[in-house]
Amino acid sequence: MAGVYECVADNGLGQVAVGAIRLQVHYPPEVEVEKSTVYTGEGYSVVLVCFVYADPPAKVIWDREDSTFDSSRHSEPDEVVMGSRHELVIQSVGRDDFGRYSCKATNSLGTMTRHMSVTGVADRVEITSEPVSTAPDVYDLSWQVQSFSPVQEYKVAYRRSKHNISVEQPSVWKEVIVPTTGSEPVGDVLYHQRITLRGLEPATAYDLKIQARNAHGWNAVSDQFRFATLTRGEALESRIAGTGGGPSRRLHPLLGSALVLAVIILPAVL
Repeated sequence: MAGVYECVADNGLGQVAVGAIRLQVHYPPEVEVEKSTVYTGEGYSVVLVCFVYADPPAKVIWDREDSTFDSSRHSEPDEVVMGSRHELVIQSVGRDDFGRYSCKATNSLGTMTRHMSVTGVADRVEITSEPVSTAPDVYDLSWQVQSFSPVQEYKVAYRRSKHNISVEQPSVWKEVIVPTTGSEPVGDVLYHQRITLRGLEPATAYDLKIQARNAHGWNAVSDQFRFATLTRGEALESRIAGTGGGPSRRLHPLLGSALVLAVIILPAVL
């Protein structure tokens, strides 16, 4: 409710009279971070950003958990609407720069702290393949992942989904370790990979998730992605022509009408 309020008086004679009052509301700091996790690699530069809203204005201090660092990396704040934008710039990241950072804001009414993590592990994997196979017993799986250090291997886990009519409980996860053969980086940090899963059951829905490992360890596992195999004898005629946009694929019955065709994957742990 803070801001400028106007009182306008007009009786139809002469000029309108206007009076302005500014309402200032004092409140303890509120802190927001731009990213809670920042992915980077040794030799790269990163910028940690937090936004602070407070009245009276807050004093902001950056800190790092369990270690010290050069506080001069904190740049001068920029004014934003009803608050200020604060940056912590880390040039040429070293192994000692990975860890958990905090942005702490304090005024006469209170204190608030928000945390950010700087990590060298890969970002979360994004699956780029279609959710319906082109055969009853195989599935062509493809994905991409951003990593500032070379990816060393992947862990692909899949199982029969509980969404199958004949399955009351999902089956046990089957894990496959995938080397990085053929996963050349694109633009230095984006890696692509493709494999074929074989020996699958026809007309069956599967759950799938992927992790990537680089020199800094395993990243967070993706959210579950669901795909389905074709029934025996079902051919690529399951594709139907889209209007004005090339061919599109009917939603496989096992995936359910409420599920989206493409899923972007993000965290959990195998």
